[in-house]
Amino acid sequence: MKRIFNTPLFLSFLTGVLLVVSFPFTGSLTPFVFIAWVPQLQVALHYKEKKRGWLSFFGTSCLSMLLFNVGTTWWIWNSTEGGAIMAFLINSLLMALFLTFGFLAFKSLKKPLFLVGIGLSSVVS
Repeated sequence: MKRIFNTPLFLSFLTGVLLVVSFPFTGSLTPFVFIAWVPQLQVALHYKEKKRGWLSFFGTSCLSMLLFNVGTTWWIWNSTEGGAIMAFLINSLLMALFLTFGFLAFKSLKKPLFLVGIGLSSVVS
């Protein structure tokens, strides 16, 4: 049972649920947005260590972004079902694509350079 909580599929599902809960009009637990990305970062670390390809990360990102889109823009379904399905899918694919670009950049960085990048981003923000 302990292994299920550390799988990339579960972690990306958890990311999607936490993002939905942190959205202002669905869960209104906005501080969760600060920890919602931690499971997805765990997936990125897992795939970087296992030397898995970008396609695996893209798949798990699609799952988390699809959950987020369905949970936050469910009201589009009241207009047309086909339009809602297309909006859910297209938005999820675009969001996952940009997350994958970030993953590819993260995968190419070496560890000390990555830590310098974190330090610089904290100084800038």
